[in-house]
Amino acid sequence: MNSYIIKKIQINNNGKNIFGLLYMPLVDIPIPLVIYNHELANTHERGIGYAKYLASHGIATYIFDYCGGSNYSKSDGITTEMSILTEKQDLVCVVNYFRKLDDIDKANIFLIGASLGGLVASLYANEYPEYIQSLVLLYPGFNVYDILHKTYQSLEDVPSTFSFRGWMDVGKVFVKDAWNINPYDYMHNYNKHVLILHGDQDKLVDASYSHKAIECYPNAQLQIIKGANHHIFFKEYELTAQYLIYNFIKENIS
Repeated sequence: MNSYIIKKIQINNNGKNIFGLLYMPLVDIPIPLVIYNHELANTHERGIGYAKYLASHGIATYIFDYCGGSNYSKSDGITTEMSILTEKQDLVCVVNYFRKLDDIDKANIFLIGASLGGLVASLYANEYPEYIQSLVLLYPGFNVYDILHKTYQSLEDVPSTFSFRGWMDVGKVFVKDAWNINPYDYMHNYNKHVLILHGDQDKLVDASYSHKAIECYPNAQLQIIKGANHHIFFKEYELTAQYLIYNFIKENIS
């Protein structure tokens, strides 16, 4: 097990401040890096367990708050101005920041994306495949496209603000930016290795969405965690996820 330090790192996105914590193992540099992308209405705190586990095994991990991604976000921005495209731009700024650091192994940057953060991470990897060595998706929110199109017949029907699934208020931009983005249409662009973890008791995103994803990605594998719900909450499930993620990343370090 490796010792590690925790650094507060704030990154600029066109005048908005992105808050994050870097879990940096005390090992020889350059160091592989994992960037954790949190769920809708959550914060970087959902990635703390993964960051501790990976850093203690020699892999640097950055956990951050999307701008407007939660009512409790430490980053700038408000929830009604957030969308999957604004979150993707946050991720663009985060990756670009770390690609400039000498102590980070630029050839081995990995993404973990959870729920909506999984959708965002997927879109980023599809657009910038050369920057991401491998991709890990936790119960990815590939159902957002279906939810929006089942809820609204057209963009004209979308109110200026509304509560998304009762979790937090979002704006019309949330729907507008996702309206024409079916994630399955883009997955063929990313031909590196993908690991998807999904609980078989997930009531928010049915596991069928992940089964479909592994048919669209050229090199993907799906691990179903029996008994786990949407957030793989309970300790035994998170420990299983941590172990699977670490081994996947270790196998894909170039």
